[in-house]
Amino acid sequence: SLRPPIVLEKGPRGYGFTLQAIRVYYGDTNYFTVHHLVSGVDHGSSAFEAGLRPGDLLTHVNDESVTGLNHRHVVERILCGGTKVKLNATELSKTSIRSGGRRRTPSAGKRVRK
Repeated sequence: SLRPPIVLEKGPRGYGFTLQAIRVYYGDTNYFTVHHLVSGVDHGSSAFEAGLRPGDLLTHVNDESVTGLNHRHVVERILCGGTKVKLNATELSKTSIRSGGRRRTPSAGKRVRK
């Protein structure tokens, strides 16, 4: 379930969080899509104060879905909003995404575009 949107104000060091793109495979296939995980949050930043935490899955930036987008495009969407950005995120543990499963050779994966 999604939490209410988070509105962040850019500080002297940005918004105060870092993202990591992750592959999410469809079942036991080699097909995957890209999701974006919050990998770090600076204590005292607007992101921290708003409740964003490492391990949160970013789903929307400024009301637009970011599922399946390249990391660069997600960062561009975050930065193009000027001094404020609106994010939707949910805890990864509250999604159907699970870690583990069989190992895949990176070159064998087939990305499913949005």
